[in-house]
Amino acid sequence: MIERSPPHILVIVPLSFAAVMILPAVHGFTLGESSEGRAFLYAAILSFFGFGFAKVAQNAAPLRPTSQRNMLITLLVLFLLLPVILAVPYHDALQTTSFLNAYLDMVSALTTTGLQVLDPERLTPTLQLWRALVAWCGGFLMWVLAWSVFMPLNLGGYEHLSRGNMTVWGRDHGATLQQAVCALRFSSEARRLLPAYVGLTVVLFIIMLSSSVPPMEAALLAMGVLSTSGIQGAAAGTPLGIGVIMEATIAVFLVFAISRVMVNAAAGAPSLKNLRDDQEMKMGLALVALVTLSIFLKHYIGAATVEQDESIAQAIHVLWGAFFTALSFLATAGYVSEGWADAQAWSGLNGSSLVLLGIALVGGGVATTAGGIKLLRVALLVDHTRVEQMKLVSPSQVTRNDAEEVRATVMAWVFFMMFAVSLAAVLLALAFTDVSFEDGIILTIATLSNTGPLTAVAPMDPIDFVALNDPAKLILCVAMVVGRLETLVFVALLNPELWRSA
Repeated sequence: MIERSPPHILVIVPLSFAAVMILPAVHGFTLGESSEGRAFLYAAILSFFGFGFAKVAQNAAPLRPTSQRNMLITLLVLFLLLPVILAVPYHDALQTTSFLNAYLDMVSALTTTGLQVLDPERLTPTLQLWRALVAWCGGFLMWVLAWSVFMPLNLGGYEHLSRGNMTVWGRDHGATLQQAVCALRFSSEARRLLPAYVGLTVVLFIIMLSSSVPPMEAALLAMGVLSTSGIQGAAAGTPLGIGVIMEATIAVFLVFAISRVMVNAAAGAPSLKNLRDDQEMKMGLALVALVTLSIFLKHYIGAATVEQDESIAQAIHVLWGAFFTALSFLATAGYVSEGWADAQAWSGLNGSSLVLLGIALVGGGVATTAGGIKLLRVALLVDHTRVEQMKLVSPSQVTRNDAEEVRATVMAWVFFMMFAVSLAAVLLALAFTDVSFEDGIILTIATLSNTGPLTAVAPMDPIDFVALNDPAKLILCVAMVVGRLETLVFVALLNPELWRSA
């Protein structure tokens, strides 16, 4: 029987990030950048003291259950206030930008959005490492929150799953948060998922090192791929330049952002269902294939029109570039292949930025680091559309509708409409801050889908975040948190039942 309260999420998560600050501190001292090393070391010490005392004080408190309302408010506070702590050493080490710009960059990293707030040339290797580490830890945080918080609350995509699929390793996650202490479940899931997350990152890092990728770039890419933040050493939207073999390796690891079945299997638990029957994987591959074929045909016809070289090798290169880039943006990572950039020179046509905006909106899988609407919801809406079309063809047919399937479809449609309302609200708010309509659309989609590289790939010229006014930057911060926690979390907070039962 547990007599002491476990560490609260608002305590254990900042303490974990304080421990991570030691890495850029050591990196800065190793490179001779003592000012950067001291900034991160002092921030780590202060965080250890502050939150360490909070942990000691909480240990003496009696064990109490956590209400659903308080848990959702905790997540909002965590994603809005934790970047303040993360931005302190970042701003102190950089010293050439405002604190709001540093805060925007840290919100972008923590939510795995990966906005290119500052020019990479202004960032030292230590600061680039810190951005990648924050994004990597943010991706792992979303893994843990998905299995420990969103699943029992039926949020984050789990509202579309039947209760029969909500048992992992024989434990019933369908119980409400009033019946269990959330911090215990959070710690348990963190211990279960950490070896898989770290192991996959290390494996990808070693593979890249073996292919002569520079160590710093290999580390940034490995963390950026697993967290789907899209962070790399070069500017966002720049072709990777690591060769087709390494791009194919990254594509394999991006599958973990497409299907929750792969995430659960990587953690050593039995798969929720056979991968062949996984709706997310099927829908993801179908969308990537459709986008790849349409983009390839566009450039192929363009090359034939201007009588460019139509060799098989060039065509395969362009085809692969379209496939990799489409998969990357579907996973909301936003990496660009060399073949994608070469396709424009081959055909003389501009890029397909509108297609990338659309596929990023769809997003990846439930309980993954990817953002967006999520493939499971899109698959449910596609199936519902097919059924309704069959009814139009045969209006007299009699069909049996499972109650769980009907509920899942209704919830998918509700989320789709709420996501559309969120898009309109953020776009309207940005319009009041003098952001142009085109930039506003790109910024809205990039933040709500957590696909930051869109701001560098979709417009003609990359969006300059430093030039935005302060209200616009704050709106983008809120939009990224809304996109990361999903609109249904905020709708759930408006439910009177949560406040009555709290």
